[in-house]
Amino acid sequence: MKILNIISIILFTIFGLIMSYTDIKYKKAYNKFVLLFMTIGVAIQAVSILLCEEYSWQIALNLISISLISVLFYVFKIWAAGDAKVAIVMSLLLSYSIYGKQKEIPALYFIGFTFTIAFIYILIESIFLFICDIRKKSKISGKDFIPSLTFESVISWIMLYTAVDSADQLVSFVPFNFIKSPFVVTLFNISLIIMISSFVKTKKQKLCLLIFSLALRIVLLFFISTSIISLFNIILVIAVQIVRQFTNQYNNITIDTSEIKAGDVLTRDSLIFMLPSKVNGLPKYTDETTRCRISETEADAIKRWEKSKYGQPQIKIVRTIPFVPFIFLGSVVSILFLNYFGA
Repeated sequence: MKILNIISIILFTIFGLIMSYTDIKYKKAYNKFVLLFMTIGVAIQAVSILLCEEYSWQIALNLISISLISVLFYVFKIWAAGDAKVAIVMSLLLSYSIYGKQKEIPALYFIGFTFTIAFIYILIESIFLFICDIRKKSKISGKDFIPSLTFESVISWIMLYTAVDSADQLVSFVPFNFIKSPFVVTLFNISLIIMISSFVKTKKQKLCLLIFSLALRIVLLFFISTSIISLFNIILVIAVQIVRQFTNQYNNITIDTSEIKAGDVLTRDSLIFMLPSKVNGLPKYTDETTRCRISETEADAIKRWEKSKYGQPQIKIVRTIPFVPFIFLGSVVSILFLNYFGA
């Protein structure tokens, strides 16, 4: 078992470093590496089951969980296809005994730590950019920190609170004690707030989720005798939303059109100027997610468009960050946490 663990850790580290490098350098997760390490990972899990037959169902549950979550995150545009593949392969490469004392769906820790670390990084980077703005004597507004109080924003906050609080109540039915610890619940809630805020955009979607969450919370009152109001969740929702309001002002950056490159994501504002153009190969759509990264051909077309009738010397692109390094770091942190603090 020790030999399997050593091999597992080495391969996991190699794969994580390779994928982090290609994601940072080329914004891609190359399938040749994914398929190679996936094959090795399947072999590691097969040996792990043979050596730990008593944990065979936990191993299967963990792999199914991370695979399902990864695919759903891709479907709901929370992360890209490459991120989903990398998360699944990283789980395959880890022998189950590496998780230490914790034997209950460690993949959930991967997700929690990954999004929390990414959130902290974005906050720190935004603070740095904010300080740069101050040094440039740019105009600073209170709206940069405090979300405007509108009907839609109030609905959003109530929707987030009811969704998170209902999810917390549902967790009480789960037969795994580690999920109910305050630390894991906090990680879960932060990740859930970020994901819902990123995915639920329109008024109709917000109202539908609000109605569903309220109905679910009312039903749960008949089964769980807890307070309807959770002060902790209220504070958590407010804190996360204020931080998101602050970081969102740095979502887009302006670059010279000649510097556009494959893998960049155009903003909707930039695309509007390209629609009337007759330059061949220009992108036709963007939802400002990583699914709409431009190709090499589209990047070349945009550079030609710059010198055309409707061309612009500068365009806005979405400030994207490589997410694979966060998946890798989140996995490492979760393994260390499970070994030193696991139940």
